[in-house]
Amino acid sequence: METVIDHKKLNLLGQLSYLPCSYMAKRFVNIRLTHFQHLENQSLGFIPDINRILTKYALHRVLDRYLSDGVFPSRCAFKRIIYEGLSNEVTLTFFMNVSGTIPFSLH
Repeated sequence: METVIDHKKLNLLGQLSYLPCSYMAKRFVNIRLTHFQHLENQSLGFIPDINRILTKYALHRVLDRYLSDGVFPSRCAFKRIIYEGLSNEVTLTFFMNVSGTIPFSLH
């Protein structure tokens, strides 16, 4: 269930990033992202939650590139990135729950 919620939050991040720059919502998110980048002691809200989710699924490079270059992946590419990141984590979690061990590739 947590993965489904994470997926929806990542989709929302994508939708916000594709808005034209003239939209107040996009400006607000960009300002919050910049503040979060410089003041990492924030722990509540959408931006810290997105940061946690991207880190959890090893997708942080997307946000890093957006903050440094202003480039966000295309809609199709971002959906593929989300799918691959979430499915890798779900597969790994399932394997660890079933076997009770850590796979050899993680040693």
